[in-house]
Amino acid sequence: MDFTVQWSLGLLKDLLPSETHAFLSTHVANPSSPLRTVTAAITSMFSALLSGLYTLLAPLLDRLARALATGPDVVVLAVFVVVVVLLIQLVFFVQRIIAFWVRLALRLVLWAAVAVVVAIVWQRGLERSFNDGMYLASRVAGFFVGAAEFFAAELARYNELERMKSQSPPKMGPGAGAGPRRW
Repeated sequence: MDFTVQWSLGLLKDLLPSETHAFLSTHVANPSSPLRTVTAAITSMFSALLSGLYTLLAPLLDRLARALATGPDVVVLAVFVVVVVLLIQLVFFVQRIIAFWVRLALRLVLWAAVAVVVAIVWQRGLERSFNDGMYLASRVAGFFVGAAEFFAAELARYNELERMKSQSPPKMGPGAGAGPRRW
């Protein structure tokens, strides 16, 4: 571990300020530093814990390995199920992230619009803002009325074409829209 720490500090010597490099050398690279003492104690504790767990779990893991070796179809099925479950969890995680950011963006847009309306009312006064709002609402309503009239006229024209098509007798033979026969 000392080699890797010294090697890392050697690489970082040119990148870090001299005070930071000196601080890291005295507190991280020094074997008697509190950080190294605590990490050594934690490492030995986990090593003892894992060796105790290994003695308890070794027979179970051995039985599991023998059972898996005798039935490889079960292993393939189990791996497939695990992969599918992990993929589903990943998709749900991505969905939650996207939903969070979309919800946050929409809230920001909503509150920005509220702030703009409040600023407009504050700057222009309540009566002028109300008059401007009524003018804007009448323009929007006029647009929707015009769009509704346009679509109603187009629907009537389409219905008239369909009615004329259904009343005319069907054309038969060559020249009935299929073109000349080429065979």
